[in-house]
Amino acid sequence: MAYTIRSTSNFFVCGISYAFFCWALFAIYCIGYQINKFRVYRTRKQRIAGNDAKVVKPVVHSKFLSYMNMVVPIPFVTEMIPIKHIIGMSLFVIVNMLFMFFAPFKLNPGMSYELPAIGQFDRRAAFVGMVNWGFVFFLAQRNSVLPRMSGFTVEELLPFHRWVARVGMAQFMPHFVWRIIKGYQKHYVVADSLFLDDEYTSGSISMFGFIIMFVTSLEYIRRNYFEVFYYSHVIGMLVGIAFACWHEHTCLVFFIPALILWVVDRVIRSYQSWYIKSTFVKVDQVLPYSAVQEGIVRILFENTSLNRFKPGQYMFISIVRDGGRKIWEYANWHPITVSETFRVSSSSTADASIEERVVGSGEKNGKNEKKAPSSVGSSSETDSLSDVTNLRHRAHNYAHDDTTNIGTFHIKALGGKTRDLLNAAAAKENLAVRIDGPYGPSLEYQDYQVLALFAAGIGITPALAIVKECIERRSDGVKTVAVEHIYVTWAIRSADEIIPFLDMFTYWSDKAKNAVQSLQLHVSIYVTRMKEGPDYTKDLNGFQIIYGERPVINSEMDRIKATNSHQTVWAHACGSMAFTRTVINEAIRHDFHVHNETFEF
Repeated sequence: MAYTIRSTSNFFVCGISYAFFCWALFAIYCIGYQINKFRVYRTRKQRIAGNDAKVVKPVVHSKFLSYMNMVVPIPFVTEMIPIKHIIGMSLFVIVNMLFMFFAPFKLNPGMSYELPAIGQFDRRAAFVGMVNWGFVFFLAQRNSVLPRMSGFTVEELLPFHRWVARVGMAQFMPHFVWRIIKGYQKHYVVADSLFLDDEYTSGSISMFGFIIMFVTSLEYIRRNYFEVFYYSHVIGMLVGIAFACWHEHTCLVFFIPALILWVVDRVIRSYQSWYIKSTFVKVDQVLPYSAVQEGIVRILFENTSLNRFKPGQYMFISIVRDGGRKIWEYANWHPITVSETFRVSSSSTADASIEERVVGSGEKNGKNEKKAPSSVGSSSETDSLSDVTNLRHRAHNYAHDDTTNIGTFHIKALGGKTRDLLNAAAAKENLAVRIDGPYGPSLEYQDYQVLALFAAGIGITPALAIVKECIERRSDGVKTVAVEHIYVTWAIRSADEIIPFLDMFTYWSDKAKNAVQSLQLHVSIYVTRMKEGPDYTKDLNGFQIIYGERPVINSEMDRIKATNSHQTVWAHACGSMAFTRTVINEAIRHDFHVHNETFEF
């Protein structure tokens, strides 16, 4: 069978001109982003040179524009979407309509514009929709050049993946419905409306594949039956694309490049999760289930991928119990934030100098100075590795050739699978853990003078990694870290939830107290469902536990702003949707830069 690409057809020209227009806009945005990255780099160089007052400031600061970052819920669509994204998607739909009706925006001499006939318009809409679905592939890839080019992370691009897919699906429908009508009118046979000939049959099967993808990606199925959503997504996508390219060979131009990049992404993910194995994994129940809280599991693991880790990033993990449904469970991957990392070296010269980034580097004292030999054992020594207190104090902040990278996940037993994990950890069952990552942002908190971190429940985990790195770098005198004050506001239901992290809090307090560069730590823990209880943090400077209250976010931010009126503030939120919405909107009202962690896969 001969394959013909009809590159001069009216609908192909419509689709390809729209594709070039979108990629050109994206390229312009990426150029602007890279220029801004260079500006940030120059500011950091000035801090290294001794200008500690130099901090990164927005290129354009407008209170009105910042309000566009505020988030609102849309019933039956999403629980949280920025106002600017609503405006952006509205403009996106308008641009799509303009291309569907008017592309390529040029008339021959003596001709006037005529509204496209339905038999032509349906195909123009389908080709623009096909370009959008090509974009959808890029917006869902974990290993892509898009985040590096644009600064958008995978989780930031995923909402666009869903929204653009819905627009594309709507653009397919006129073609599907109109061809059903035309097929039926041929012989007035119902079956002919879908299966009149090979072209009709392949087009109908393709649409069935896309409809299955669309229906099973609705939020209720995605959140409650993730495996159904995942497998339907992959199978529906492959069926839809294969039969679309059979139906109309020109589809190859739009779908095949995106499909190739999707396959590359899958290969990289498989390599990371199956070839780069965690050489040590220990799963512990660090907080058992009780009547007032669900229990917490800690996974301690060693993986070379952690040498790329940045605070606030996450990994996808798959956990399989002995005797479980291995094929099914190995395909069940969930994003978990890395709560802490350790770089442990067995070298006797583990700590070299920290070069010009560190206070006092001009004296060259540390350049040739070697520390005393470190008594670090092999990473296979299970008892030693299990002792996170020991790890925390013998770890080094900078990687070396012989560095062993160890990390932790803290997982709360909030659902069926995590409760099974808690029970398996308590019973000391054998568990196989596969890891893919890390993914997520490289947070630019270091360019701000104040950190304000807000968390609810197990949402404290990204803050743990951020605070630890910030304290360690200020403690070592790294001059590119401008942070002088750290505020942590954590809401929990039971004081027992403090226990798994108490040793880490002690480490923070000790490090901050003896930091080379001054650093003030303020941690407020709100225990919402207990009127009174033990003061676990009474000996820790800067910590306080408040029983029987919930944090009032605007009051907390008022206090931070009043205390640091002339300093830049970077805020972070992780918790329930309602909690995160409140933090984001209040941070914008207080003129803070804000980032949030929300998984909506």
